[in-house]
Amino acid sequence: MIALTPLRNRLIDTLSDFWLFVILAATGLATGTLTGLTGASGMSVLISMLLLAGIPIREVIGLTFVITLVNSVIASGFYWRHGRVDVRSASFVALPAMASVLVGNMFSQTVKSNALTMVMAVSLFSVGIKFLLAPEEKKVSRSNGGSSPSKNAILLISLGLVTGILMGVMGGGGAMFIGIALIVLLKFETKIAVGTSILIIGLAAIPGVVLHWHGGTLQWTDAFVILSCSIPATVCGSWFANRISARDVKRLLGCYLVVIAPVLLYRTFM
Repeated sequence: MIALTPLRNRLIDTLSDFWLFVILAATGLATGTLTGLTGASGMSVLISMLLLAGIPIREVIGLTFVITLVNSVIASGFYWRHGRVDVRSASFVALPAMASVLVGNMFSQTVKSNALTMVMAVSLFSVGIKFLLAPEEKKVSRSNGGSSPSKNAILLISLGLVTGILMGVMGGGGAMFIGIALIVLLKFETKIAVGTSILIIGLAAIPGVVLHWHGGTLQWTDAFVILSCSIPATVCGSWFANRISARDVKRLLGCYLVVIAPVLLYRTFM
């Protein structure tokens, strides 16, 4: 019996590694597909599944940055070719976001991991409710024609500052609200909002990748497994973006988030 103990332990470790690999691969597929279809919404799946897999919150945040960066580079190219990226608006949001990511990262060092997980879970639940209650899509203008250019610029810069701080604390998941803000506050057409938000989160993720790389909280092995599945999924999701109902995708994602967020809260306090 004693002789079998090391073998049993190795078997348990092998099975654990196998299931972690399966979870990471499935996460990559889901994240890439949803990022291509709905923008930053794919990050909510990435965060929830990695936390459920038992990966420490700091490492989860580091992974969200590198996955966000790579997926955004790929997806934004497809939206760019179809004329669905507002570069001017993206620059007004992305530049202040890149700067305020540094502020958010400093703030995150003073926040306990359980507190970060709780913030993420509540945020995921809120987004899930928002998606479930989403009305039928209406054709709206590219930007708010009733607002002056200077007012729009102020709103975009403010959105960038808030987004950067949230991303500094929560990783790529902090950018999940950009597309919604562009639609609600600035009346962007949905596809343009998605394409523009993808470019924004990609640029804003750059300082986050550098910070977590130097901080030792970026696990490249896990990132490679996720990216090997998320890259082709992002390509497919972006290509099908004009053929699949955004409302149906949002409702499916909303159901998932409403269920998974309470589970994350339960795991946090148990």
